Amino acid sequence: MLKLRLIKLLSEEFNYKTAIEEIAVVGFMTLLEKKCDIQCDFNFADRNSFTTSAIKLYHQIFEKNGKIAELVTFVIHAPVLKCCKAANEVYEELKKLSYEELFDFITKGLYEQDNFPSSLSRDITPYDYSELIYRLIDGKEIKTIADISSGKGNFLVGMFEKYPNAKLYGLENMYTSSFISEMRLCLMDANYKINRANILNHPSEIECDLVFCNYPFNMPLRNFVKDYNQKIDFKDKKSRSDWAYIEKTINSFVDDGVGFVLVNEGCLFNDLDKANRKELINSGFLEMVISMPTKTMDRSNASNAILKLSKNNNSVKFINAKNCFRISVNKTKELDIDAILELINNKEENYVEVDNETLIADEKINLYAPHFFQEQIVFSSSRPLEEVAQTFRGYQFNPKKQKELMPGEGEYMLLKLGDINDGKIDYDTLNTFNEEPSRIDKYLLKDGDVVFTSRGMGYKVALIEEIGDKKIIPSPNLMVIRPVKTTLVPKYLYVFMNTALGKKCINRISTGGVMPVVSKTNLDSMQIPVVDFEKQRKIIVKYNMVNMQINNMRLRLKEREEEAENIFDELVNI
Repeated sequence: MLKLRLIKLLSEEFNYKTAIEEIAVVGFMTLLEKKCDIQCDFNFADRNSFTTSAIKLYHQIFEKNGKIAELVTFVIHAPVLKCCKAANEVYEELKKLSYEELFDFITKGLYEQDNFPSSLSRDITPYDYSELIYRLIDGKEIKTIADISSGKGNFLVGMFEKYPNAKLYGLENMYTSSFISEMRLCLMDANYKINRANILNHPSEIECDLVFCNYPFNMPLRNFVKDYNQKIDFKDKKSRSDWAYIEKTINSFVDDGVGFVLVNEGCLFNDLDKANRKELINSGFLEMVISMPTKTMDRSNASNAILKLSKNNNSVKFINAKNCFRISVNKTKELDIDAILELINNKEENYVEVDNETLIADEKINLYAPHFFQEQIVFSSSRPLEEVAQTFRGYQFNPKKQKELMPGEGEYMLLKLGDINDGKIDYDTLNTFNEEPSRIDKYLLKDGDVVFTSRGMGYKVALIEEIGDKKIIPSPNLMVIRPVKTTLVPKYLYVFMNTALGKKCINRISTGGVMPVVSKTNLDSMQIPVVDFEKQRKIIVKYNMVNMQINNMRLRLKEREEEAENIFDELVNI
């Protein structure tokens, strides 16, 4: 594959991201050389020699196409080209292509997401996402399109192919990325304007029919400037950028327009953003939430969703599209757009529409789409866990700042996920550490505590028993439940959480995609069956009896396995 071959040529000089940028710039200059039918003989290893040839090309282009000539001056004067010897090898490879082949490669093929690492693919929206959004618009007349975090221009290029007469706007803070997006659109003769700016630091001056935003996740929010056309104002943006970009998207489309934002699903269910979710629903701007398959956007396990935004919505459509993907020929995931649209159009499985009043009535205001498709679990005598137990997450042990010691060397024992095996804990094997008692004693485990995994794919649960004077501290991947013993026998809770019913209850309050998480708020609200002490004890006795039978069967099985292993020796010795 040409792209991988060229990247390999640059691998000793640049990382993957910079290599793609270098190929784009070298390809752009090579394409113009072919377009003008002149022999520039660029030397991409020497800045002065390259500049001389580039100026020659500039004069050939200036009168014919001022926009392209201006881009050539950017290559000459701005730091978008990193001169190196390997770039000349790339140049020689690209010159072998015809003009049409090189045009297709530079404007589109170079930015296919097939082999991109996750570090780069966040900067490049896959073309199938553009196709999905085009089909979600469903024939709506579109004259103006904006991407307010446009990266290298993939979304705008994809939309230009659907709406060749539309006016395109892009906003991108990174200089080289904005240059590449402008270069691509200019070569395609699109009607565009790319601004080099961070929209969070500037008031939005655009009002378009369609606005898209695929913003950099986990970016701290520092300076934020409100918009001139302020349709919504999230008061509780705090230090995170998710809701700042959602606000900017809404403020950037016309009254009958539509916006799409790709978000990290955490902002749809966490406690921190509850006030913003309430504001979004009350405003009527949220039309649809589509929970997307992992590894189709950035090849990572990040859990993403698309928000469709428009005006005057009295309800929200939730679509769980986690399984709407197919495996491509190169073993990567691609969106199955037809499957997603089928969910939406059929309005059956994995589709639900919830009115705004119902969403607001939910104390958590949960907008995580899979939440609405989890199995409802109802049983008699149920009570929320917070009424019958205290819960807390384990201590945030920092291995970079705190030294983990061998068993017996430190004052405190550290209980980690890997220390729980078949519900048992060998206290003598726990690693230890030292810490100020005032900072850590509140995390000390007690007899009767139930600990279980609060994040990740594994599910382990253990009952703390007979710890004596041992000082055991749970790690942050563990959640601790401390039953009110006047209401709940600890062993009964442990038994419940080990049953299929208990596991279903835990799964129902878990959020996230590949790495599910149980928040303290969700755990406190989990309904559990609270029966009288006599029934609790009967359940415990039966559980112990069944487990004793299982252990006896395992012992007999082990004896038979040993007998089978030794049967040949016995026959030989006869």
